[in-house]
Formats: sequence, C-alpha cells, structure tokens
Amino acid sequence: MKKPQDLRERDERLITGDQAMKQLRSVFLCARKAVCMLAACVLILGCAVVPAAAEDAGLALEGYMRSAFTIDNLFAAAESALEDGMEGKQILQEMIALADSEDALEFLNRALENCTAAGSDEANKIQAMLDADEEHRLFDTRFNNEYEYSRDLKFGISDIPDASDELKAALNVKNAHQCFAPIIWTEKDFSSIFGKTISQFKPANPRPGYACIVIKNDTQGEPNTAWAQSDPDEAMEAMSEIIENLREDLDDDMPALTGNPQLASSFWIIQLKYPFYAYYGSEAEVKGYNCSLTVTIQDAVTHQKIGEMSATERLGNTIYSWSNWIAKADIPYLANNSGYEDKLLGKVRTAVKKERASLQTNRQITVLNAEQVVNAVLLQQTDKLNDAWQRAIYESGAKDIDIDGNMLTFSLRSYDAKQKELGKYSAAEDKDEWLMAMIKNASAYDLVISVEMENGNIPQKSVNKIKTAVQQAASNARQFFSGQDFLAAMKDFLFPAVAEAKAKKAEDLLTPSDSFTQWYYGMGNVLDHAPVGVASAVYQLQKNQTLNVKDGPHAMELSCSSIPISDLLSSSARAVLDTQAYLPAEERAGSDDLVRLVAEEFAAEAWKQIQKTGTKNGIVIDIDGLIVDGLPRGYAEYFEGFRWGDTIESLENTIGRLPDIAALPLPKAGLMRGNNKGTTVNFKLSKDSNPTYIIMRDEYSDEIVMACFALAGKTSTVHVPMGRYEIAWCSGPYWYGEEILFGDLGAYSKSETVDIKGTNYSHTFTLESSADG
Repeated sequence: MKKPQDLRERDERLITGDQAMKQLRSVFLCARKAVCMLAACVLILGCAVVPAAAEDAGLALEGYMRSAFTIDNLFAAAESALEDGMEGKQILQEMIALADSEDALEFLNRALENCTAAGSDEANKIQAMLDADEEHRLFDTRFNNEYEYSRDLKFGISDIPDASDELKAALNVKNAHQCFAPIIWTEKDFSSIFGKTISQFKPANPRPGYACIVIKNDTQGEPNTAWAQSDPDEAMEAMSEIIENLREDLDDDMPALTGNPQLASSFWIIQLKYPFYAYYGSEAEVKGYNCSLTVTIQDAVTHQKIGEMSATERLGNTIYSWSNWIAKADIPYLANNSGYEDKLLGKVRTAVKKERASLQTNRQITVLNAEQVVNAVLLQQTDKLNDAWQRAIYESGAKDIDIDGNMLTFSLRSYDAKQKELGKYSAAEDKDEWLMAMIKNASAYDLVISVEMENGNIPQKSVNKIKTAVQQAASNARQFFSGQDFLAAMKDFLFPAVAEAKAKKAEDLLTPSDSFTQWYYGMGNVLDHAPVGVASAVYQLQKNQTLNVKDGPHAMELSCSSIPISDLLSSSARAVLDTQAYLPAEERAGSDDLVRLVAEEFAAEAWKQIQKTGTKNGIVIDIDGLIVDGLPRGYAEYFEGFRWGDTIESLENTIGRLPDIAALPLPKAGLMRGNNKGTTVNFKLSKDSNPTYIIMRDEYSDEIVMACFALAGKTSTVHVPMGRYEIAWCSGPYWYGEEILFGDLGAYSKSETVDIKGTNYSHTFTLESSADG
C-alpha cells in the first residue's frame, strides 16, 4: 500500500531521525554489543561484573532508566532527563534509539502519537460518543490491541503514557491521533463525527495492520429491530462473537483493532440481519427467522474491497419446542461455509502481512532485526507480482542471514530439483529414490545471495540484484517441473501401470500386476477397496494426463479426462442387476459371483470410457505436501466416490427384493385394456421416468375402464367415457405382468378423483412417481 505523504514524513521523523541520531544509535549499538560480549566472557569464567555506565554507551537517556525496558519506563526516563536540562530534540532521538534496540519502534510511535493527541478536539468527540454508551460500544478486554506474539504485554504499553505538558511540547509529534480501544462504529457515526460517509472518509494517519470495526446502518440486533433499538446486551454479545471467531481464525494475522478510524488501514464492515422464514415445522403457529451475516474487509484509504464473505444460518435445530413464539437462528459461523479461506481469511492475511512488512522495511538492519527486515523486503517484492514461482521463492523467506560489514548474505529456497545430479527419470534404477531425492533438492535453501547495504539499509540496486537472482531461479524451477521427467514421476507415483504389459482388452484389467498390487497396499486406507476394482479405476484415469504449473510449486494441477468414478461404478452395478433380473431366483448369482460380475462390468466400462472424451478431473500437487502427507489435494477425494463394498452390498439387497420369477419383456406403449372410445385423455411422462403402467378406475363401480403402458419422454393417448375416475399408476425397471406389476422395486401412486368431461373436451395429465409411491 502506498503511504500518504504525511505518513511517510512521520515515519522518516520517528524511525530514522537525522544523521546525528544515526551516529548516536550506531555508537549505542556497538557499545551494547561489546557489553554483551564482555558479559558472555564473564559468565564463562564464572565471575561477576558491573555493566559499563550508561554514558559510556553513548546514550545519556539510558542512565535514567531505573528498571527493565518498557515504553512507560522510557517516558519516565525522558521526564527525568528533561528536568535535568536535556534538550527535547535529543530526548526524542535517544528514545527512538533505545526503542529500536529493543525492537519496539512500532510501540514507541504509537505511544508518542497517543500522548500528543490526547485531549484534542477529535479525541474529545470520540470520547463523548463512547461515554454516551460505553457499555454497549466498547468491546470486552480480550480485544485489546495485540501485535505479533502479544509484544504489547512484553513492553508494557499503556493506552496513553503519562507525560507532562513540557514533555509533550518537546516531543511535538505532528498529525497525531489517539488510538482508542476497539469500539463499534456505525455508518451514522461517521456523518456525525467527521461530517462524511464512510465511502467518503479517508483516514489521516493510517497505521499498517490496523482495523476499525463498522456496522452498516441496516444491521439488526434482533428480528425486525434495528441495532440501536435492539436489546443492547444481546446485540453487543452478537458482535463480540463475530469478531472473536474471526480473531481466533486469523490468529497472528488478525489486524490490531483501533477505535479511531483515522488510524485504520482497513475497515471491517459487518451486516447482521434476520430475514423472515415464514412458518416453520409441522405446526402452523411456529414462525421463525434465519440469520444472515456479511463481513466485508475494505481498504480504508482506497475503499477497494480486500475480501468478503456471506453466510446464512437457517432455523433447523434452533427450534426446540412448539408454541406460539417467534424463533430466530443462531449467528452463522463463517468457517462452516465453503470459500472462507479463499474469499476472506487468505486475502486478509496477505494484506496484513504486506502492511506490517512496510513497517520493517523502513528500519536499518542490525543483527537483532535482520530476519524481520530482510523477510519484509522480500515480501514487499510480491506486490503486484504475477509470477507464482517467483512469489513462492519470496514467500518462503530467508535463512542463514549474515552481516559482515556492509555485506548482507542470506539463502533463499530456489525450488531447484538439480536434475543434472538426478539424471533422467526414465534411466533411474530406483524410481522411488529418484522422486524422494528430487523433493529433497527442491526443499533446500540453496540460493545464496550477497548484497551491499548502505547505512544499514538495502538500496534499490541491491534489491534489483535479489530480483534478478529470484527471476532466474524461478525460471529454472518452472522449466523442470513443467517437463516430462516430473510428469512421468507423478504418473507412476499416483497412477501406475495396471498390467505387466500394455493392456490390450478389458480383461487385462482384471489381473493387475504384482507391482500394481504392491502399490495398492502401500496406499493404505486411501484406497480401501477391492484391488481389482481400483485397477480399472486407475486405468480409466490414465487418459490425456497433463500438468499445469502456472500457479507455482504449491498448486500444480495434474488433470485427466475421465468419467466420474461413482458413475462408472453405479452403471456397472446396474448392468449386473439387469442381467440378474431376467433370470429366475434359482439361477441368480451368489455373493462371490456378484463381486466377480461387478468387477468384469467395471473393467468393461473403464475400457469403453477411456476411448471417449470424459470430464476434466484435476488434483493439486503441492511439492511440500508430498513431503508432509505424500498425496496431492483432491487425490483421496476422487476415490471417495468408489464405494465398492457399499455397491456390492446394495446390489445384493436389491436382487433379494426381486420376485422369484424372471422379469418379462416390456409391453409396447399404448392401450392394454379398454375400448378406446370417448373423451381424449393424454398421459405425459418426463424423460427420466421408468416405464409406467396406468389404469383408470370408475369411482362408483370400481371397474377398471382403461389400462395402458407408457414410456419415458412420450405422451400416451387413450379414450374413456365421461365420468369420475381414480387414476393409479406404477413404474419401475422390471415388468412382471399385470398381476405382480413391477414388484417390490416399483413405485406406486394414485390420484384424487378426477372428472372426465364430454367428448368436446380433452384432458392431459403429467405423471410422476416418488420412490415411496
């Protein structure tokens, strides 16, 4: 994010200071390093030593520190130094140097600004708004500002450090704004406090990694009740729950929460509503409301959307008793909805990391902060970077960081598989060993970079040198992983050859090779099915396999053209059932024979389908994921559709429900009983209907006046005399004659009584049958 000019000027003033301050800081750090080395030597010798005087370290202010470093103690030391006549400018410079040595500049900047801004007109307006309803605006203490690993607590920061008017004048921090504890703002608040809407508002001094909570004007605290008019305790509890869930899920990547919009780099805009769901349940008097939640993360300066997520919690089990009352659903937990990571959390994490990195890149590099600053500089290079391979190198961070004078040396992960050492995959004697060695090579931090620093910073020419090295490494890595060696290794690892030689017919899939069987058992619970069935499934996946590496080493997509495995299995089972239904009970297959028959059909289906164009199936290969669990994302999920045992059991149960006699050929469509005279009656069936038998029974005589047979997707036309009739129909896969009809596998339905008018009219009925009849 590009900083406003006044913010850049403030950072330069507070963080770097002028040349004299740099010299003081340099002297202080060198002296501190010498003291640490001396203390280490003394500890080794088992002796004790009194530390050197503060004045010897080059910073007079350190002599006023009476106890361990905290921001509050630093302010107390500044007060004492001011009383003794030290100039305000020198005090500010030395406060900055001491805070920097403790990795606490962020907190000093915050404290300086809070101290200066306290009591300003703007701060008084916000405080007045808070005082009017503090209990229902101020979040619980668990939302107090925290910045990576709760360093606030380490440095003992209070919201507004105690400072005299003289010290405030000496510090003289311009454009300061008080950082209030996290509070709830509404869109209406912006108009009343700042004279503009949130879409028009731009923070004066946004802090990287800070967020302000805002609720939309139409947010409800309960059904049909605006936030301001709802039960304030319940409304506040609801908002706290939403923020707490987000805070826990983001963990260290949650922005620090501020109650002052002037300091926010992002707004968390929340809308909570209770849309009416009408009557619910079996008793009409029970009414209820769903609960909908939308969280929008918006850049406070540009107003561009960072991320957004919506979810609805439906009544469901929320209603636990039946009475004349209005029920409302619980607040939805966003994490239970798909896209939570991609649409919201991931985007927030990226934005917060980049904002916080901007703080680090302004700092001079020392042995104490080198890792933070270098990794911040690396992360900064990913902004607007489209090359996923370069981004992966930067985001992997630096290791083995070393400073020698003005030279900075560190190692990056190059994702270099070192193919010259490995050799060709096809020539490897032990292909598993080749694959493991390749993954190990690609995991190494072997891209060593040395660059020059200037005044403790990484100049642009050194950044350009880093970028050139990363570009070359990314290009080499991409070239290897998009090549045939890696693709061949993945094919063998995930979809090995089924037969000893190339399969020439479907029957070859029924006797998988020893190597395939060993691979199958090595996969453990992932492929908990019959090996012979898995062989056919894997064979079917071996068509048109391609590897797309454009999304980098953590999201390489291996895709193939195939038929969904669950569809193949169900069609195979149906083929066996069709055969068995046309046999009498005594000739039908037993359990063992059914397994064999399904395997044969499945192999035939797989063989037939690989000759056709199927749908695209993709699995995502993460080079690190292969190390952690050995399997790509989506691989195990694909085989979840292959429920072999359940299919065999269901097939046995279905065959057990067949009549003992063999099924008959289906009758021809048309009239089966009746004289076909009278009023025209049309019966329409949907395209996915089973064959259907239809009768019309006279209401008074109970006589069947018409029976016909109809087929899916067609209209059957008959004629019946004028009168009142009950229409009954049944459908099913197998026909056994007008006595047994479709047997236990059929679905049977009937209508209410219908009036058939005279021959001047015609009637059309669309028939559907439920599984229950």
